[in-house]
Amino acid sequence: MDSSSNRMAEGVVYSALGIRLALDMGMRSVVFKGECKAIATTLKSTMEHLNWDTRSMLLDCKSLLKQLDV
Repeated sequence: MDSSSNRMAEGVVYSALGIRLALDMGMRSVVFKGECKAIATTLKSTMEHLNWDTRSMLLDCKSLLKQLDV
């Protein structure tokens, strides 16, 4: 993995943790702020260009986000 892929994967992990924490705390209406536009853009894309583990984590994030009003 190159450094940009590492940053993307790290951002995805933190995003997933934030989403899971919000769900565990019973929150349903959440605003996420951050500086990783790449993650937000990628969540809206097909993700075919990503390696399997990053794509898997992003798909998990997408699934979790469906449980929130974001």
